[in-house]
Amino acid sequence: MSFLASYEISKIIAKAGKPHNIGETVILPAVSAIISSVMKQNEIEITNSIALSSSSVSRRIDEMVEDVEKQLIAHLEVKKFALQLDESTSRDNEAILLAYVRFNNEGPQEECFFLEVLRQTQKVKQFLRKLLLISRKTISHSKI
Repeated sequence: MSFLASYEISKIIAKAGKPHNIGETVILPAVSAIISSVMKQNEIEITNSIALSSSSVSRRIDEMVEDVEKQLIAHLEVKKFALQLDESTSRDNEAILLAYVRFNNEGPQEECFFLEVLRQTQKVKQFLRKLLLISRKTISHSKI
């Protein structure tokens, strides 16, 4: 049960975009206070069983990201999809290229396929080669 709680809390931390150490520094002490004051139980035993160190949270987030990527690629392997490229700029004025895929999965769905920071010296030809390599590694071209 504490293993599942660790994943759920890691997901909340990732969605909030907070530093991974917030699990140890803020969340566990808050959970401990709730358990001891509201539930009148021994909080130490419960909170010690929930792995929320920075490295645990980081590892769990990485595992969840990898699982989502695998699920997306599995969908793209069996469904026809459209690829959309878009450009944007970060706060630091870096050029960013985004690739989105649209496909039908019990209704229309759009997902970010990848994000690439473009170097100023990078030419379109170099980027298109990189895009081709990424797509060859992940999906069948017959589905595009």
